[in-house]
Amino acid sequence: MLNLKNQFIMKNLLNISNLQSKDLQSILNYAKELNSSFDNCLRGKNIGLIFEKNSTRTRLSFKVGINQLDGKYIDIRMEELNLQRIESYEDTFEIMSCYLDCLIFRTTDHNRLELASKFFKKPIINALSDVSHPCQAISDIFTLNEHFGSLNGINIVWMGDVNNVLFSLLEISLLMENIKIDIFTDENIYNNIKNTLPLSSKINFH
Repeated sequence: MLNLKNQFIMKNLLNISNLQSKDLQSILNYAKELNSSFDNCLRGKNIGLIFEKNSTRTRLSFKVGINQLDGKYIDIRMEELNLQRIESYEDTFEIMSCYLDCLIFRTTDHNRLELASKFFKKPIINALSDVSHPCQAISDIFTLNEHFGSLNGINIVWMGDVNNVLFSLLEISLLMENIKIDIFTDENIYNNIKNTLPLSSKINFH
């Protein structure tokens, strides 16, 4: 279990929907504390990183953050494991959970993330999938809160493709009652994905 300074305990962060409103607020509050003064909450913890998709900012953010919180990270390359040769997906992730305290997983297929979470017995954090990007969305909301001093009455305008970051922001808007989102996108894009998006009076398509 992942314990943020005794504020809440969470098993996985695969999507924002894994959180309750109070959990998200606890993350934002704790991030604000860490923004002014780091602590050693990851001391003695070994954090595995699997990045199946290339990354610059997300990878560096996690690595630097783990170092600043006194933890240790281990880069894991799937092509170097026995997964392709003799060991099953189940065995591979069960073994990882014997060595690691947490796994940060970036993948092009969200199903692989869900499958790993069934066998890895410690917390898994989604560092991006084709479906969602919860850490990016939480960082965006944290930045808005820092800039405006509050999230009350925040109206987010999104222009362009509907992607994983937007999906996570939409999930956040369902947890935080004062956030609204206006989405400007191509009609064909909207028609293709409208049945996969959460519905709310706070979410408007144009």
